[in-house]
Amino acid sequence: MNRSFLRPGISFVLALVLITLFCPFAHAHPGAVRGGEDVGWNVDANCHTNGTALTYSFDSYNQYLTPACKSAVNNGAKMWSGTVTITNKTDGTGAGRICTYPGTQGSAIARFDNPRTVSGHLVSWEIQINTVRVSSINDIIMAHEFGHAIGLIDLHETKNRGKLMYGDYNNWTSTGLTDSDKWGARVITGDHSTHSFGYSFYQTDANSANWHKCYCTACGGIKSTGKCTYGTNNRCKLCGVPKGQQTSGIKINPAE
Repeated sequence: MNRSFLRPGISFVLALVLITLFCPFAHAHPGAVRGGEDVGWNVDANCHTNGTALTYSFDSYNQYLTPACKSAVNNGAKMWSGTVTITNKTDGTGAGRICTYPGTQGSAIARFDNPRTVSGHLVSWEIQINTVRVSSINDIIMAHEFGHAIGLIDLHETKNRGKLMYGDYNNWTSTGLTDSDKWGARVITGDHSTHSFGYSFYQTDANSANWHKCYCTACGGIKSTGKCTYGTNNRCKLCGVPKGQQTSGIKINPAE
């Protein structure tokens, strides 16, 4: 979960100091690609990975990092396979450190903390696991925390409860990475620069208006959404879906 979300007791002033120390304002990615709640991903433009690979190591001789806990960490890292390569460096040289913190039953199961950056790019970080909630750790929680190490930040609107990067474990319904999570990560790594895009039906809203999505044809990640506009044939000019409430759409190339 997001650091500020998990530590409500930290004062606003102290939070600003920590942000200034650990995440200098160096805009490595333009604001236009930061995402938002409406597209289901959000990027920390000032504190994210540089490249398509991450490394981590486990804290040495930590009794709380049980074999089951380590397995969940490793499996969470593997969930990003095909999007970002996350490798366990068993020699202790990983840029990320998997460790613990003395939490309570009411505090976060795990949290991303202590990021250090150069020009907005992460050079070291920690994923800290609550010592009294180690048994609650699972693959999906750890995949979420690795999402922060990539540079994705928490989502908070309830419509995003199914996204991996939704920021409240208590109301979370995620079962793994979604297209939106992958898209956000690939914005950070730059993978989309050689990909093509298409349009397809996205949803019919409460006012019976149809919406389409612009998606990456290589990975399915959602770039943006918008209301359908119709031509003389009563089909959306971009996604091809006809007027009226829909349950599926026609995928077409935007150039067609």
